[in-house]
Amino acid sequence: MSCTLHTLLYMAVLAAIPGIEGRYAVLAAPCPAAVLTAYASSTAVGVTVYLILERLVSLLSVHAPTLYTLYARIEERLKRRLSGASGLMALIAFIAAPLPGSGVWSGAIAAKLLGLEKRAALAGIAIGNLIAVMLVYMVKTLGLKLLGA
Repeated sequence: MSCTLHTLLYMAVLAAIPGIEGRYAVLAAPCPAAVLTAYASSTAVGVTVYLILERLVSLLSVHAPTLYTLYARIEERLKRRLSGASGLMALIAFIAAPLPGSGVWSGAIAAKLLGLEKRAALAGIAIGNLIAVMLVYMVKTLGLKLLGA
């Protein structure tokens, strides 16, 4: 797979999907431009979710109670995972950890739960995502080199 416009668009869409995000999308990245695209796309999604979260939650509570219940469960799980955590470094670490249930989507919710100011939250999303994407990409690259592929 070469780095064509089609490939970059594929990476952008893949990186925007919850659960996959940029950190796992880079596993399919054939070139550095695709890695950058995955990072940019997933960061943009995380920032957007953070910025519209309160409005979206209020709409869900009124118009989609089932989805609101799902959101409330996710929020409760995040509160338990973040208990005792505070500040920008906690958000960065939460997003950077390439584990299920962490990442930019849940990181946007975590930023709200941690009570971070807008600037800190947006920086945390971008930095945490960068660390996660680079970490997974480096492990992939190193693994391929070790395997001789």
